Amino acid sequence: MKNLFKEVLMGLLLFIVTLLIEFAVSVALGQGDSANITDEVRAAHVSMMFLGAAVPIGLAAFAAAALLKPETKGRALRMSIIWTAIFIGLNVLTGLGNDTMGIIFLGIGIYASIVLMFLGPIVYARFRKLP
Repeated sequence: MKNLFKEVLMGLLLFIVTLLIEFAVSVALGQGDSANITDEVRAAHVSMMFLGAAVPIGLAAFAAAALLKPETKGRALRMSIIWTAIFIGLNVLTGLGNDTMGIIFLGIGIYASIVLMFLGPIVYARFRKLP
């Protein structure tokens, strides 16, 4: 139970880290104020932001798994599932909260980020050759 609590807390912390990564990528891409652009252009910007943040998000998930040091592949898989569910769930809540569900989930970028978030702990388990 203690491990599950740590994994959920790490998942929430990891979501905050992903927000910071997404912000940094957005600034690096030079995406300005989105108030005066169409939804299609905004969706393209959001997709590019998620696509640019996908690899750092995967690396952050890998690093988080390294911090928690799972003992088995099963625990690493559980981390992947929990962290991915938190990532998807909080992005859905964000989309519902500011009416941008279509913008967030329209492009391929969010899905690349989801896959790499899921793969972070699994790659760590493979790298460490966990039982």
